[in-house]
Amino acid sequence: MTLRTASLVVPLLVAACLNSPASAADVLPVTDGTIYSTNTAITNQYIATSSSLRGALEFAALDTSKFASFQLALNPYALPLGDLTVAIYGYGNADGAITGDDYNAGTLLGTLTLPVNLGYGQDAFFDATDFVRNVPGEFFGFNLRTDSGGDTFSSLEYNYGKPSRLVVTVVPEPSTYALLVMTGTGASLWWARRRR
Repeated sequence: MTLRTASLVVPLLVAACLNSPASAADVLPVTDGTIYSTNTAITNQYIATSSSLRGALEFAALDTSKFASFQLALNPYALPLGDLTVAIYGYGNADGAITGDDYNAGTLLGTLTLPVNLGYGQDAFFDATDFVRNVPGEFFGFNLRTDSGGDTFSSLEYNYGKPSRLVVTVVPEPSTYALLVMTGTGASLWWARRRR
């Protein structure tokens, strides 16, 4: 490799670093479960929803400055799904424990439409970035509601490899990019010099 070739490789390395995708990581809830209309909550089973059941997940607060996005990931524990439309409610100032008092908790964030062919181990995602960035308290939660048939989602205790969770996109710091560029530049120049 000549010095001229090395000078062409460096911009390509810079472009590759700047276009590299941010990595994703899973954040598990501290608790999840089902809340019954009778003011009872069960947290050692799957997450169920129906006209009289609410699914719930609570998470510990995060340092949101390190993440680009927050996606609530739900995947079925039982099929067929009874209702493909799930209303997602979010609430702050949670206590990290799901109780019957959380049955009607939250403000509507939006609706998640589940794919018709969603199977075991497959995730459906709801963008909760704005909510997670602005939610108050040490814990925050999601309350899942369906109107007609029931849905059963994976939980911490019952799942096919991954429970329902938050998938966060981690953005590398600029220093990471600088290190990659310097390493690539140094290697290119070393290789060019060695070939002479």
